[in-house]
Amino acid sequence: MGHQYFLLALLVSCVAVVLCNQSQQQLVKVVENESDKACLVENNVDLSKTFMDFQFCVQSVSQKFQLSLYLSQAPVDPVDAVVKFLCDNPALIQCIKNLQDTLSICLTEEKKQVLADQLKPIYAMMDVICEDNGQPIKDLVEKGSVCLSSKKIAILQCVQDVVSVMTPQNAETFEDFKTEEGCTNAKSIQTCVVSSLDQCEDDTASKFFNKLFDAMLSNSHCAHHVDNSNTV
Repeated sequence: MGHQYFLLALLVSCVAVVLCNQSQQQLVKVVENESDKACLVENNVDLSKTFMDFQFCVQSVSQKFQLSLYLSQAPVDPVDAVVKFLCDNPALIQCIKNLQDTLSICLTEEKKQVLADQLKPIYAMMDVICEDNGQPIKDLVEKGSVCLSSKKIAILQCVQDVVSVMTPQNAETFEDFKTEEGCTNAKSIQTCVVSSLDQCEDDTASKFFNKLFDAMLSNSHCAHHVDNSNTV
């Protein structure tokens, strides 16, 4: 069961990190011109505070789940619990929608559509995780948890090395976000994680995360910068 708890906690944490970074990057790009910023000021929308609230929302949802998973005394299958949390509980997606609604007050219909398109990677990620009633997660825990546990240090290092570069200290940093650089960073995480997992005898974990990254990259601006056909 220790393998399962580590795996599920890691999965939820990774989802939270991706939600925070990808959502903020795309939302800031949509409201980056001066007229949009002026509109936000006129409507008493503090951009930095708005993103801080968003980060707190996502992190809070993630932490509450992990705490309940570790402390639960009920005879509940933790795998079913995480499937329900990620796939049936709208809390994570609601954090995005709350942020989107706050900023949409200053967006034209055209920009609202642009924003919707830019958030597609997040929904693509959730589609992979939740397809067939969460079967990918169930397979991952049943067949890939030992592999993930044995490679946990390598996986965390892969994410840490790149996320430390991608994650800004404040909202202003996003204005300097380079699309090609961001795609390269995302691809670096994919290559590093998948390469580490490929060393395991069972390929369930490797295939799961490879598919997850492919879905996100293919549904983002990175589809034009990253050749998924060459994925390790």
